[in-house]
Order: sequence, then structure tokens, then C-alpha cells
Amino acid sequence: MDSDTLRDEEDEFQWLLKAEVHGVLRQLNAILEDSGRRFNIPGTGKGTLIKPETFVLSSSNGTDYVKGIVTLVGDLLCKADLTLRPHRNTNQLVKTYVRDDMPWRLQQVQDVGNHIYSAIEIIKSKDVDYEFQSAEEVNKLMDEILSQLMRARQRFLNPLIPSLQELYHSRYTKSLTPPLPHESMVNFYILGTKLVLHTYYLHPLALPKAHNQKGLSSSESKSRLLDLGPIKYELFSQNTVECAVPWVEEVTACLAFAMQLCQELKDKVSVFACCWDEYR
Repeated sequence: MDSDTLRDEEDEFQWLLKAEVHGVLRQLNAILEDSGRRFNIPGTGKGTLIKPETFVLSSSNGTDYVKGIVTLVGDLLCKADLTLRPHRNTNQLVKTYVRDDMPWRLQQVQDVGNHIYSAIEIIKSKDVDYEFQSAEEVNKLMDEILSQLMRARQRFLNPLIPSLQELYHSRYTKSLTPPLPHESMVNFYILGTKLVLHTYYLHPLALPKAHNQKGLSSSESKSRLLDLGPIKYELFSQNTVECAVPWVEEVTACLAFAMQLCQELKDKVSVFACCWDEYR
């Protein structure tokens, strides 16, 4: 590579550090601030898009063992009208509601908002006049942003499912009125782009060690048991119903696009840096 070509490469690399990096940061900030309007994120400078949205939960296989109509406001299930049929061969129905004064909080949604807010703060830590000095510095910044974006996306894709014991003692279970019988439990979470209602049906366990006789490991059997002291319950059936949540799908798509922008900038900066390091 001759000196003129090398000088051109260096000039283009310096332009990338001084101009293009800030252009990407502005684009990332705009994307994330717009997504942040779906969450309780302070200081985004834009009006909130949080509003009550009512969804009908349905089963993908057409069964009617669980029915539900829920109202979601940001990370809060403010209303829910649920009907459960614990025993498939009977017409017995269990009805319950989420209390207006004790909404069911979806911690996932709050966590996603927190990660988006952290990514915005990282972006804003470099003002428009800041001059990047090296590819390593840019890559480090992109990695920090990417880390927050990946954590946000993973909270939607991989919900933390509580054990039966944790679910029974959860404060959100107490938001249901009338309370569900011990034989029935419910949990709400986001999976991908859908709101899921997961129902668990249990029965009293007459023989404490019966579950191990079925070939289950200790950890597996523990996850299927609810220990209430004198009475133990074993999980014998569970069902899910779900509904698509359009704004969650929009946020997920924005996160994917923002991650793509970060990675493309990392790749471009690294290519220039390698060329420059090789010939200078």
C-alpha cells in the first residue's frame, strides 16, 4: 500500500472516529428513547406511550381449560378475569380476579425498561463534542451498550419461572380474589412477544415418597411439589394460554435493530483498525 493510499485510509478512519461513531450513537439514542416510552423510564424527553390495553388469552390448541381477559398497563396487570377448569372430566369451574388495588407486576417488563435506560445513559455519557481516540475505545463503548441490550432481550426471551413454593408465597398471588384453592395456582409472564398465563393444578400427596417411585430425580420431584407443612401437594397438570402483545414485539424488534447497529459499527471500526495497524 503506497503512502497516498495509506494516508487516505487514515483520513477515512479518523473521519469514522469523529463523525460516524456519533452518528450511530444518535441513531441508537433515538431508537432506545422511542422504545423507552413503553416503560417508566425517567428523563427520555418524550411523552409516554403507556396506556391500558385489554387482551383475551387463548390456548394454541383450542382447549378451554383456562380462560382469561386481562388489562395490561406497562408492567402492571391491573385487571384480570380468570376462569379455570382444574379437572378436565368435570364441569367444575374456578373463577378469580386480580384486585384493582393490588395489581400483578411483571418484573420482566420493569427489568427490560431498566436495561434500556442503562443503555441510554451509556450513550449520553459521550457528548457530541467528545473525540474518540481509538478503535478499542469505540469497541468498548459498543460492548457496554450491547451488554444492556442483550440483557433486555433475554428478559423477554427467558423468563424466570418461580418454583411452586415461591409462587405460593408470592405477594402477587395474594392479589387474586377470591383466593384460589391450594390445588390451583397461576403465574403471568412474558415469553418472546406474548403474555402467558400459566396454570398449575395439584393434588394432595398421600405418600411423601411416591413421586420418587415414578423415576423422577430429586430436583425434578422437588419442582413438582408444594410443601405446606402437614399437607404436601404434587403437580399433576398444567396449562397455558397466551396472547400477542404488539408493543412488546415492537420493542423486541427495536432492540434487535439497535444491536445490529452496534455490531456493524464494531465490525467497521475493527476492519479499519486492522488495516491501519498493519501498514502504519
